[in-house]
Amino acid sequence: MKKAPGDGVLGVMRRSTALLCVLGLFGCDEDDAQQALQQASADLQNVAASARSALGLARIGGTVVPSDGLMVEVLPRQDGYVEALVVGPDGEVVETAEVQVQLQGDDGNMHPTTLRWDPGEGRYVGRVEAGVEVAVAGPVDVAVTKDGESHRGHAAKLAAAPAAASHGGTVVVAGDFSAEVIAKPDGTVTAYVAGPEGEVRGAGPTVEVSLKGQDGALHPVELDWDAQAGAYVGRPAAEVSWQPGPMQLAVVVDGRRRDTRVEHVPLAPPPAHEGSVVVAGDYTVEVVPADEEGQLKAYVLDDGGAPVQAGAEVHVVVGPERRPATLVWSADAGAFVGDVDARIDVAAAPVGVVVVRGGCSIEV
Repeated sequence: MKKAPGDGVLGVMRRSTALLCVLGLFGCDEDDAQQALQQASADLQNVAASARSALGLARIGGTVVPSDGLMVEVLPRQDGYVEALVVGPDGEVVETAEVQVQLQGDDGNMHPTTLRWDPGEGRYVGRVEAGVEVAVAGPVDVAVTKDGESHRGHAAKLAAAPAAASHGGTVVVAGDFSAEVIAKPDGTVTAYVAGPEGEVRGAGPTVEVSLKGQDGALHPVELDWDAQAGAYVGRPAAEVSWQPGPMQLAVVVDGRRRDTRVEHVPLAPPPAHEGSVVVAGDYTVEVVPADEEGQLKAYVLDDGGAPVQAGAEVHVVVGPERRPATLVWSADAGAFVGDVDARIDVAAAPVGVVVVRGGCSIEV
């Protein structure tokens, strides 16, 4: 059954806040006032609990949009690719729903996009109509039909992540902000943060990343602005070695906190071939600059550290102009190889990687 507009979290907040204001302005019976205040307090506590549960349900690095009893996590990308996860009240992922997301395009219009469950990805995926890119930040409407019942949600402003990471990290969206996070084996954590107006720089925001240590616990790391790195950088207070596992990000700007979470982030190992190691979903990819013959090489490991060989392709975009190169498996080289524009210094240029395996693409 569809709820009335005032029955959601925002409706409860509006009613409770309005009630407190009215009680403060007008006299009323003391017992009635006490009872009303207790109810308002309970409502606000429920709102806080709902917000906390929304963070707990974030699993793919998107933003959770409460939708009439369901939690719909949405992760849009600026190139029009959209991912979503639908979670029921019992915390279980719903795989059989009909999901439609409306996103604002770079043309200022809202574009409805139907998402379909992808068992390989373990989430709903879809793409905005051809020729349209998603706005850097804009409103999002969610419509989910489950067991014949309609569930709707709305986010006033949700960021769209870049189509691919620029620094080999994990790209996530937290409300109207996005970030690319890199965790290194030595404990250093780096985050490149972007907001509705573009790249975020300087000491104003509070940026905190929590990662899993080898002791199995999550360790929060507060990041400070590093002008030389052009990013927010930090290390844990105690000596900690990271291991693959969940990652949480919190960004606080002007007193407002935005959160997101990824269930599993692989840890990039040190380079084994004098290349640059990047994270691509559940894979780590070491990209080695072109040799004398102009061939780029990539070595791919899955989340268990096993080499990925035949049955996959590696698509690389290199440099500010994002020149594409497709790398295919070569048994002779023991790596994925492909030609790249000889004018590009791969060692110094930004690199984006897409791993295609079994028909599924994982981007960084």
